[in-house]
Amino acid sequence: MMKRFVSILLVVMLMACLLNVASGETSTEYVNSGKLSYDLTAQVNNGEEMELEFWVQVELANIYQKWCDAYTELHPNIKFNITQGSNEDHFKKLGMALPSGTGPDLFHMHNSFIDQFMINLKPYDPSVLPLDVLREDFNAIDESLYGDNLYYVGLAAMSCGVFYNSQMWADAGLTDADIPTTWDELAAVAKKLTQFDENGKMTVAGFNYNEMSIEYLLTALNYHKGIPMFKPGTHTPILNDEYKATVQWLKDLYDVENVGSVEFPMSILSFSQSTSAMTYIGTWFGNWMKQNAPDLEYGFFILPSVDGTVPPAYDRYNVEVSPSINANVSDEKYAVINDFLCFLLSNDNFVLDFALMQYGTPTKKCLADNADVRSDIVLGAVADNMDRFIYPGAYPDSYHSVLKKYFYDEVMLNHMDLDEAMEQCEEELVDALDATDFFSIEDKYSHADELKF
Repeated sequence: MMKRFVSILLVVMLMACLLNVASGETSTEYVNSGKLSYDLTAQVNNGEEMELEFWVQVELANIYQKWCDAYTELHPNIKFNITQGSNEDHFKKLGMALPSGTGPDLFHMHNSFIDQFMINLKPYDPSVLPLDVLREDFNAIDESLYGDNLYYVGLAAMSCGVFYNSQMWADAGLTDADIPTTWDELAAVAKKLTQFDENGKMTVAGFNYNEMSIEYLLTALNYHKGIPMFKPGTHTPILNDEYKATVQWLKDLYDVENVGSVEFPMSILSFSQSTSAMTYIGTWFGNWMKQNAPDLEYGFFILPSVDGTVPPAYDRYNVEVSPSINANVSDEKYAVINDFLCFLLSNDNFVLDFALMQYGTPTKKCLADNADVRSDIVLGAVADNMDRFIYPGAYPDSYHSVLKKYFYDEVMLNHMDLDEAMEQCEEELVDALDATDFFSIEDKYSHADELKF
């Protein structure tokens, strides 16, 4: 039942994050501040008419329709037939259509499906979208390569961080100067924020990672120590003594420091209900709060490092990506689709529009200082530290599901011995990941030499 509830909640979160879908009010003006260029005057498909089948998730239909219309206005001979489907239906239909040689000409993609779909995809045309130029314009191009091929470009980066209740922060006598810079300072601040009633019962948790945070928090804190998720170029998980110490530190936050409790609700619900003062969660939560607790004022900061110095990495991130191409398209359609992709990727306004709609930080480098990004406390913080976030690749959901099972469900809730949990967790991770085609790309990270592979 809990698994089903979490799955439903994740769908609700997705819907909430996409409620900012572009309404058409933002400009479709072509603005190019990067290296990738697009010739607005060039004729496409020799001026002959063409219709492209484009499958998208219903939540993304507005923004894709908007920019398809902008392209058609520029090239009236090219039309798009957009077919909408729910998140589940969209990828289920693609999973059936692509292998049969049917399906759309291009489609909304998510990188978690790359292993399943790659055999049925055609890579981007490097003569239209040169890799060396894309590298200059975007973060994480090399991390998105499969062989020498690019099947999508990450456009919106999403990571995690600490959200804190601004009123509770002020009531505890804390200011911006108290934003923690070390793990110990984080624990100390959490203690100041924790509240108890006259009977000694905790009424406000200073820090909450319940039910949907600990598995991601472990990854981030281990990155601070230089511990990657996987051995280089493999899907072999790394669970060592330093990893065990990280789990113990998180457990001690509740059991020894007494700044939180598993008796409190799920982290995001508890925070939105003002029964938790701080929570670590994905940056999408900022948009969730706008929809679900619009009057609650909050602050945000990136997780502090172990000792206050810049760590090997602050956290991992994932990306929302540009459309992918069906391997069965004709040469004529392939040329037009790549032209359309060049129009989108070279256009600052599209990338910004897409990223803000997803509530992600634009990966296009020239947008790092954009006012809309900088004015948002979450997106701006990610932009400031982008160089110290790792994209480990599109690893399967089973990785974090297994971590949560053992280190939250078993250790925190059922009091399993930590050594036993470590052993069983590693065994189950190996079995789960051996059944996949995933391989880590953490070694492609720009500061990979600081990791302990």
